[in-house]
Amino acid sequence: MLELPGEKKKSPLPKVLFVLMVAILVGTVWYFAGGDEATEEAVEEGQQFFVPSEPEFLSLLPAEAYELIQERKAVIVDVRSEAERAEVSIPGSISVPLTKLAAGEFDLPKEQALLLVCSVGGRSYGAGLYLMQQGYLQVYNLRGGINAWSREGLPLVTNIADGEPEVAEKEQPSDK
Repeated sequence: MLELPGEKKKSPLPKVLFVLMVAILVGTVWYFAGGDEATEEAVEEGQQFFVPSEPEFLSLLPAEAYELIQERKAVIVDVRSEAERAEVSIPGSISVPLTKLAAGEFDLPKEQALLLVCSVGGRSYGAGLYLMQQGYLQVYNLRGGINAWSREGLPLVTNIADGEPEVAEKEQPSDK
């Protein structure tokens, strides 16, 4: 289309950002309202994961998320900023900051399970809602985010001053 002088081209980015922000807000409210009791009950009862016949979006506790990664080779997608990831991350995770996700600057496999991670679970929940709208079928949110993952003593990678990552392991209590 011919652009006339003084006329500005409209970008779809504001609409995408608005939808993403609404999804994050809804996700945060849902998360803090305790909307995931069924998942916690399933863990207590020892139910197993299954391959969904329909699109699936769940918030998983850290132990469930770890099992998902081990059993179904889920892709771990960290939606935190690069500065946050520089401090600590889950081994094997890939970085797709929320800003890039909103701008459509990502390439994730639609046929593979995706585990979304942020600091406490709110941003990743909103990102999960967005990805479900984009046609992704197996999207999971890490409930409590990397903070909950760390509290459970699950594997983490921390970055040290010279840029070399090192695996951070939580000290196990001694049996005295």
